[in-house]
Amino acid sequence: MFTTGLKQSIVRFVNFSALVLLGLSLTGCMNTLKSFVGSTPTLQDSINDSNPPSTPGPTPNPTVKAFIEPFTVHENSQSFIVLMLDDPAPETVLISWEITSPDAVGLYTELSGSFSITQGATVGSFAIRPINNDYYSGDRQHTLSLISFNTSIDLRTSSTNFTLIDDEAKPTLQFGGMVNSSGQSVAESDSSEHTIRVVLSGKTERDVSYRYTVGGTANGPQTAPVDHDLMPATVTIAAGD
Repeated sequence: MFTTGLKQSIVRFVNFSALVLLGLSLTGCMNTLKSFVGSTPTLQDSINDSNPPSTPGPTPNPTVKAFIEPFTVHENSQSFIVLMLDDPAPETVLISWEITSPDAVGLYTELSGSFSITQGATVGSFAIRPINNDYYSGDRQHTLSLISFNTSIDLRTSSTNFTLIDDEAKPTLQFGGMVNSSGQSVAESDSSEHTIRVVLSGKTERDVSYRYTVGGTANGPQTAPVDHDLMPATVTIAAGD
C-alpha cells in the first residue's frame, strides 16, 4: 500500500508539472503569434512606404520692402538719394533709377543710372547731379522711377515726385534810364528820338514780356499824346538776355 500510494503521488506530481510546462509552451506560442501578427505590414504601411517624407528644400528668401523718403534737389549741388530697407537685404540686389520727366532733359548730368545694395545692408544710395546754369527757370517738379528685377526686394516707392529748386532769384524789371540821355527828362525843344531802357535783373530760360503804360500831364483828354507820341505797348526781352 505504501508503494502504490507513492507511485500515485509521483504520477500526479508529474502530470501537474506537465500541465505547467504545457501552459508555458502555449503562452510562448501566443506571444510569438502576437509578435508576428503585430509585425505584419498593413495597407497604411504600404501607403507610407510608397510616399516617403520629402526632404525640405531651401527656404526662399524673404521679401524686403524698400522706400524713399520725400526729398528735394538743389540746382547748385548734387544730392544723394537714400533707399531704405525694412530689413537687411537677403542678397545683393541691383536697382536702376531714371528721371522720367520730359522737361528734365538738359537739367541733369545723368537722367538714369543704377546702384547696388549688398547682402546684409539696410540702405543704398545714388547721386542726382543737376546742371548749375546761370538763368532763372523757377522750381520744377520731376518724377524719379525705380526698378529692380530681384524678387527679394519689394519697391514700395517705385516712383516718386521731387522738386528741383532753382538757385537763381526771380528777376525783376526796372527802368534803367534813357539810352541817349543822362537823366530821366527830355527838353521840349529836343525833337530827337529817345530810347527808354528797361533792365531785367537776371537771365531767364524763357522770353519775358511786359506791358508799359503812359500817363501824366503830357496826355490829352482822350489819352492822345500832346507833347510826345509814346503810346502804351508790350515789349519782349529774349531768353538769356
